[in-house]
Amino acid sequence: MPVRWDSLNEVFDYYGDVEAHKEYWAEECGDFDGCFYGYSDEELQIVRDYISSVNHIRYPDVEIINIVLEESIAYFSGQKNTDDVISNINNRVQIVLDERAE
Repeated sequence: MPVRWDSLNEVFDYYGDVEAHKEYWAEECGDFDGCFYGYSDEELQIVRDYISSVNHIRYPDVEIINIVLEESIAYFSGQKNTDDVISNINNRVQIVLDERAE
């Protein structure tokens, strides 16, 4: 899993020791009191373990997203109406799905 542990640990450092970063949080929140809950080492380890246990990431289907974006341009530029755009998207996506099923 592509996790930048050094970046993640930096974030955990802030949440794990809120008092040490009180000035930073005061700037972000205005009123520091009650603004952030400091997490215990055990709680942060639970999050680390959970992230480490993930073995599959779902990536967006770029091909289908591109179809929607391409067809939407025609709608927003006034070249096609909603029904035509929806029909074109449905047809094109169905072709992609049919090709993948073969």
